Amino acid sequence: AGTIPGMPGPCSPADAAGGASESWPTGAVAGPRREASLRRAALPLAAAVVAAGSWQAGRPPRGLMLTVLDVGQGDAIAVRVAGGGCTLVDAGPAADGRDAGRAIVLPALARLGCRRLDRLVVTHAHVDHLGGLASVARQVPVGEVWDAGHPEGGLPYRQALAAVLGGGIPLLVPVAGTARRDGAATWRVLGPARPLHRGTRSDANNNSVVLLLEYEGTRILLAGDLEDAGERRLLAEVPPGGLRADLLKVAHHGSRFGSSARFLAAVRPRASLVSVGRGNTFGHPDPGTMSRLAAWGPVYRTDRDGALTVTVARATWSVVPWPAAARLASPIRGRPDTSGGAGVSAGRHGGRPHSTRTRPKTA
Repeated sequence: AGTIPGMPGPCSPADAAGGASESWPTGAVAGPRREASLRRAALPLAAAVVAAGSWQAGRPPRGLMLTVLDVGQGDAIAVRVAGGGCTLVDAGPAADGRDAGRAIVLPALARLGCRRLDRLVVTHAHVDHLGGLASVARQVPVGEVWDAGHPEGGLPYRQALAAVLGGGIPLLVPVAGTARRDGAATWRVLGPARPLHRGTRSDANNNSVVLLLEYEGTRILLAGDLEDAGERRLLAEVPPGGLRADLLKVAHHGSRFGSSARFLAAVRPRASLVSVGRGNTFGHPDPGTMSRLAAWGPVYRTDRDGALTVTVARATWSVVPWPAAARLASPIRGRPDTSGGAGVSAGRHGGRPHSTRTRPKTA
């Protein structure tokens, strides 16, 4: 066993090699694409230097850096705040000997210089979001775990939580309205509301932990796997303007069950980020959902664009896709939308992201 540079504890030789590499694995962990993806092992942070200023591997970046990791069909989002700490929202899938936590999330945290996680958020009880939790928790000290508290999680969910909480880590079940400072950033819990959903198409999805991250006026909405029933409840219970966000991590891998027109009108995203696996058997993302998202601004997808890094510094946000799909998608930069405007004209992109600049409307 070796160690991932900048990370505590032992790991396998393969993990150590991944952590020592000058690249950051971004490929899917399921299916034949995995080996090729790990070979290409692209590091979005290197490209993000253009937007965030000088940065060295293992040291905290300036401002805020959020990366939607390319874990295939699942979710894992790593966040580092200058002057604050590190947060991991979900940890990707693990199945058939393939563990996104070990292969992708741990090297990513090492590159960010995250030797400790202030919080580990489990958005809901599905294995494509929590499969890598145990591998992460074995290597990285965790301050606290946030969980939706859904009582009907299956065996994989209970096993993952038991593995994470075995060291006495506190488990919090945050309620809507909870806010937590993280340096100059603020984490706000928008959902799930209480009582929890019951009898919907997917109670686990609709009871997802929904987070709004605010930094220097930029608002980033992380919607878990929320579906239509969960969206309707947020629209009814969150005060007007409370859902508005410059950037949206799209719920449920862009499926047809969420991202309704009414919900997007309340969010008004100026760019959208979709975590989805190439060639998945679910048919994600749904073309109709992609069309609705594209009406508001560029849409970035991990299956096509690789890992997606958001940087916020000096009151300017940027989205940098990586790696090979730079032929398809280019960085977008903008300033926080303080007017509630969409920022990008509807229908302009035709579902394909491209270079553009956005500024807040002044009238």
